[in-house]
Formats: sequence, structure tokens, C-alpha cells
Amino acid sequence: ISSYRATPSCLKCALAVGMRPTSVESVDDAIQAMERAKNSGKPIELVLTDMYMPKRDGMELIEWIRSRADLDTAHVIVLSSGPTPEHRAKAKKLHVDSYLTKPVRQSSLFDAIASAMGVDEAFSKPSKVSAAAKTPTAVDRTLRILLAEDNPVNQLTATTMLGKLGHEVVVANNGREAIEKLSEQKFDLVFMDVQMPEMDGMTATGKIRESEQGLTAHVPIVAMTAHAMIGDKEKCLEAGMDDYISKPIRRAELSIVLERVVERFIAPSEASRHDEPDAGNNEEDKAMILDAVALMEECDDDKGLLARMVEIFDRDSVERLPRLREAVASGDGEAVKAEAHALKGGISTFFAGLAYETAYKLEIMGGDGDLSGAKAELASLEDQLRVLRQRLDELINS
Repeated sequence: ISSYRATPSCLKCALAVGMRPTSVESVDDAIQAMERAKNSGKPIELVLTDMYMPKRDGMELIEWIRSRADLDTAHVIVLSSGPTPEHRAKAKKLHVDSYLTKPVRQSSLFDAIASAMGVDEAFSKPSKVSAAAKTPTAVDRTLRILLAEDNPVNQLTATTMLGKLGHEVVVANNGREAIEKLSEQKFDLVFMDVQMPEMDGMTATGKIRESEQGLTAHVPIVAMTAHAMIGDKEKCLEAGMDDYISKPIRRAELSIVLERVVERFIAPSEASRHDEPDAGNNEEDKAMILDAVALMEECDDDKGLLARMVEIFDRDSVERLPRLREAVASGDGEAVKAEAHALKGGISTFFAGLAYETAYKLEIMGGDGDLSGAKAELASLEDQLRVLRQRLDELINS
């Protein structure tokens, strides 16, 4: 049950084990579907519900199910793009089987369904690994990377991800340490947390850029921020940083940022092509369009399934985008929030990082009632979705 019609993971998992899925778009529709199924003598045994939906959310549906003695045996799995401790605690009290964070990987959903239904043996056979998942990254050399980050958990996460991608990482605990290490050693690029003790990332970047004045050297600096607030990226670029990644860091987005930085700053043969203002790839350079490897792994290399998902997404976005435009134009914050949230859910299934981020910004703007920048964000989102569709077509037809 979701404000977006379906996801590749949900469909693939259900169809792969012979389930008969029923897809609905709201809590009210879900209640009607469960009533119909019960009256037909074939009650719904498993409910996958989105947490955030217009009008009524997933928690209201779960409360309704648990209030019905004739339906209370249904297993429930919650899918949420923004889980909170309060929701998790309430879900536990309502005997929810699993609480998963979107976008949900197929393997995680398989495990959750198996655990809920008590049929782990049905899922014991390893799933096919897509050929795309084995494709090496376009960054085909080992990079020396300086990671400026004060949080030990984030340090471990980032160094592990970068290490698995084949790179060497040196850690600095704050901006001051980062400057010292740069003066002592040579690095290909820097990942710089924005907020750190002693010296923050913005200040450290400014000092690094001052030290480079008059020199041909330019070390690329990628900003890392947990805020993901509107205008953060622009502030980082104005401070002298070259790229931007939001925390928590995701492997797919990290790979894309690395490739982009290498192409722009480290691979000279590619730099001029990407720096030309009229270059043919300029639109793609602006957006983390999609992680094709993760997407094909999620679809188990099934391009037919991907094509069906794209068709569903097209139908949904054709309906929602005009409503979003109208809501932005009329200043209707609640409608902007609802439509942007629904679009974000669909976008997340394609691992489209920047389009997801833009839709999320619009959702936050609508919720806050501040639509002063909504028109520009909507224009960006439509541009990103257009390029995303081109890339999806290329992937399906390749």
C-alpha cells in the first residue's frame, strides 16, 4: 500500500515466490481491499505499507488491522523513507514484523518476507547476481584520499566504502588536521565534513584555496554535510569546494561523485570536454542521474520488469507533475508536500540521487510553507526527470 503504485522490489519478491499481490494507493483503498479479500474467503496474509501517505499514514492502517480480530493475523512490513524512533517504537507495540528504510533492496525485502511468513527455506537459494553488478567502476586507478571527518562511525563507514572501491584513505579528525596533512603529503582529493570541532570544513577549505593561489595545483574537495538543507550545496561551492555529497553516505552516490571528480579534475584528457559550457554531457554532469548497477541488481537483471516499472512511473508522473506545478504556482504548501512526496517515492526506485534530493527539498518546502524557492527547484526536478528517462531508455535498450 503506497502513494506510489509499486516498487521493483515489491513486485519482484511477490512474483518470484508465487504470491498474488494486490496494489493500492491509499489507506482507504487498502481497507477496502482487505475487506473484499476476507469476504471472498481468501484474506490477505501479508501487508507491505508505506509509512508516509496523503490523508492517512501507514500507522493508521496498522492500527485498524490490529483492531480487527478477523484480520489481526496479517503480517505487516513497513516501508519508510524517513523512519523515526517514535514510529519504530509504535510499530513494535503493534507487532509489526519488519520496519525497512526506502529504497529497499530486493535481498532485504526477501529476508523480511521470509522472516514474517516463516518460510526461510523458500528464500535460501542465492539470488542471481547481475552482470552489471560486477562491472568495475569507471575510476580505474587507486586514489589517495584525505577524509576530514570527526565522527568515528562516519570515519569507519567512509573508509570502508572507499577501501572496497580500491582507494587508499588517510583520516583527519578536523579541518586543522586536514590542512596539516595536506602540507605534508600529496592527495588526489579530499572529502571534507562541513561541521567539525577546532576548525570546520568551510574554514579549512578557504585556507586551502588561499595556499593554492599563484600555483597550478588544485586539490579537489568534496563537501560532506548531514543537513541536506536547501542552499547547502551552493554555500559549499561558494566556499571553494568542488562537489558535494550528503550524509549518510550511500555507496552508489559515492561512486558517482568519485567518477565525476576524476573526470573533471584528475583525468586531464576528460577535463576540457566536461568544462566546456556547451558540452553535450553538461546536463548529465549536473545530476546524479541513476545508479544503473544498483538498479539492475534490484531488478535481478530483468529488463522486462524495469520496462514495466518505467511505464508505471511515466503514468504516475504524468498525473502528478501538472498537479505539482499548479500547487507551486498557487502557493498550496500541503499539495506541494503531498505531490513531491509521492514523486520522491517513485524516483527512489530508480536510485536517482539528485532527482530524489530535489523532490525531497520540495516536500520540505511544502511542509514548512515556504515556497520562495519552489519554482526553481521544480524546474530542476523536471530537467532531472527528463534526463533520467533518457538514461532509463538507454539502459533498457542496451
